[in-house]
Amino acid sequence: AWEAVRKLLHELEKYGLIEEEF
Repeated sequence: AWEAVRKLLHELEKYGLIEEEF
């Protein structure tokens, strides 16, 4: 479960949709 979440967050970070707030 967490792997999918971390992968998704990595994808979003790659596109710059999120910042390092986690």
